Amino acid sequence: MAIRGKRIYLRELQPDDASEEYVEWMKDHEVTKYITARNLNFEDVKAYITEKKNARDCLFFGIFDNETNMHLGNIKLEPIDGKKATIGLLIGNKNYWGKGIGQEAMSLALDYAFAMLGICELNLGVASEHLTAIRLYEKLGFRIEKINKGGCQFGGRSHDQLIMVKTRDESHDA
Repeated sequence: MAIRGKRIYLRELQPDDASEEYVEWMKDHEVTKYITARNLNFEDVKAYITEKKNARDCLFFGIFDNETNMHLGNIKLEPIDGKKATIGLLIGNKNYWGKGIGQEAMSLALDYAFAMLGICELNLGVASEHLTAIRLYEKLGFRIEKINKGGCQFGGRSHDQLIMVKTRDESHDA
């Protein structure tokens, strides 16, 4: 099953989707700056995909280019807890940064979560310094619900984490 958009599609990641390119994303400081997973090897990536595929409270999608089928990044719903879920986004292929792929992927995932899964509320955590992501999430209708002072770690320091929320009855721009 694929969730198709104008330029990309989402489909559940399979262990066979582990690739050297994916491993390179996880070793790239720019790509992993705001996430906890980094410096993973091929076996780590394959095991992570397998773990998420087998988890009952997780949907782990790859983001793929419609024309080339190139794997561009990932989007994850985890944990899915009844009518609530946490969403996370990673565009690993830096050639696709700043081209609206994250917005299209999030829009597809939001529509799927609300319409097909019956999720009523999606939340996410984002470092307060990650202004590009914050602008994207606000554009999609997420609002800041709270700030966890020192809630995330990167660069050897604590940083504030914004908890952002979007409910099904709030519209979003795609």
